[in-house]
Order: sequence, then C-alpha cells, then structure tokens
Amino acid sequence: MSIDVCPLRMHGSSAQAAQRLQDVLHCPLSTGCMRCNRHAWIKGRRHNMDVLMTLFGEGKDLTALQTAMRAVVVFFATLAFIRISGRRSFGQRSPFDYVVAILLGATLSRIIVGASPVVPTLAASLVIVLIHRALAWCCVRSPRLESLVVGVEREVYRDGQFNSRQMSAALITRTDVFEAARHELHTLDLHDVHAAILERNGQMSLIRKGANGKDGKTEGMPASAKRC
Repeated sequence: MSIDVCPLRMHGSSAQAAQRLQDVLHCPLSTGCMRCNRHAWIKGRRHNMDVLMTLFGEGKDLTALQTAMRAVVVFFATLAFIRISGRRSFGQRSPFDYVVAILLGATLSRIIVGASPVVPTLAASLVIVLIHRALAWCCVRSPRLESLVVGVEREVYRDGQFNSRQMSAALITRTDVFEAARHELHTLDLHDVHAAILERNGQMSLIRKGANGKDGKTEGMPASAKRC
C-alpha cells in the first residue's frame, strides 16, 4: 500500500525545501492539506486581482476600457451618495448645498482619470455626504444654526423704497433688482412690484402688488417652502 505525502510535510535538505516551496501550488493533495489549500486560496485571490487590474487599471496610465469601467462605478456611487444626502442637495441649491455638489464632483472625478485611488476616494466622498446630512438634520432642529449655515432671506425693496442696509449686506445693487424684474415680470420698472426678496439661494423673488402674502404668490421662486 502506498501512502501519498504532501510535499510540505517532507523532510530533507534546504535545497529540497526550496523545491517544495516552488511546487506547493501543484501539490496533488491540495484538497486534504491545509497549507496547500491556503496557497490555492492565495492563488485564486491573485487571479481575481489580476482581473480587477485588467478592468479598472491603476494610476493614470489607463486604457479606454478601464476609464469607461471607472466611469460606471463612479456613476452608481454618485447616485448612491445623492440618495444618502437627500433631495435637497441638488434641489434647493443654497450655498450649503452647492458645497456638497462641488466637492462630490471634484472628488469623484479623480477616480475616473486615475488621479486618486478608488476606495479612499469613495470613503472621502461618503464622509462629505454624511457631514451634509448631519448638518441638515441639525438645521431642522435649530433655527439659529440654520441661519448660520444656510443664511437668511433679505427684503431689499418694498412699496417703492429700496432697503440700502439689506442691499449692502447682500452686496447687490438696484440694477440687480431691475434685472430681476425684467427677467421675471418682463417689465422695465417696479410699479407692479410690492416687494423684492433675495432668497437664501441667491434668487430674487418678486411679489406683485395685490398678492396676498399668505398664499405665497411670488415670481422666480418655487412654491415649496424653503427649509434646511
């Protein structure tokens, strides 16, 4: 009766030991030897890494296929981040929300061109999104923090009178108000305007004369209430 012995369990000279290490991946008893199983697992992982390297590449020297595959990953990662951040990130467009949009675009684009490693860059993007969501959650519960982070709206015009103090604080001029009237109301003057309010997202809301303030009839502004 012959008994098969795993090469890793044989004893001999150092030359024989070196030969056994070279032949370990070809051990016929790989299914019964723990050491051989481990080396087979390592070999499988190396094969998987080779496949990933072929598809996604490394560094800036990328093929068209690798760049396209990275773009697919970034697309779905960005979609997931937007879902985590919430609809307000790309809806209301306040300065608070613009920060997230700009940072995400600048950070994730580095993955596509190979300027940054994939996993650390995705982790950094996730941190940005989580910070945005945490601040938005805090703003809902703290009006003072909301005013600090998002800002406040400013009434720059009412009943024929410009508010110079509010205009100076917002760094806008009368020309900006008239421009908003031409764009939103298609008029050259403010005779039909009851009030002009600079919203937190930088958009000018024009309220016509005779409009009931309770029904929120404004021009140049979404009907939905602005919340942080």
